[in-house]
Amino acid sequence: MNTTTNQAIVVLGMGNPLLCDDSIGLHVLQCARRELSGMEGVSFKENFSGGLDLLYDVMDFDQAIIIDCIQTGNAEAGTCREFPLSALKGLSHDRLVHAHGVGLLETLEIGEHLGYRMPREVVILGIEGDDLTSFSTNPTPRVGQCVAAAIELIQKRLSSWLPEETFTGTI
Repeated sequence: MNTTTNQAIVVLGMGNPLLCDDSIGLHVLQCARRELSGMEGVSFKENFSGGLDLLYDVMDFDQAIIIDCIQTGNAEAGTCREFPLSALKGLSHDRLVHAHGVGLLETLEIGEHLGYRMPREVVILGIEGDDLTSFSTNPTPRVGQCVAAAIELIQKRLSSWLPEETFTGTI
């Protein structure tokens, strides 16, 4: 467990709030913000556009949890998986996390190249989506049912990064 007391952690929910399952990262973030508030050094942010805008959401943080809808076809809709940023390396296009222009991996590399302080550790919480094209402010039922499981994964990750005395979030 990390014993640094002045950590800066960002929990970043991504997606389009008007596109069915693509909105799940934002839904999870809203619930996580409510249920896991009170943790010193943790910020909760939303990102609707992706691309280089991500740079401003993650720079100056030590660690980041990025929540987004994925569509791999390798799991049932609503499956939550945590994986490291390194899992994106070697993919022809990091659609796995983001298809809104410049990808997450490239954005972080650009930030480092420009001399910005970027997170030293990034964890992606990918939620397998089904319908990413229909207009709706709510995810499909199977994807929507994953919120509690996603928050549990976020809580576990935060508790591994934060000193025990600063972690007060509960589900």
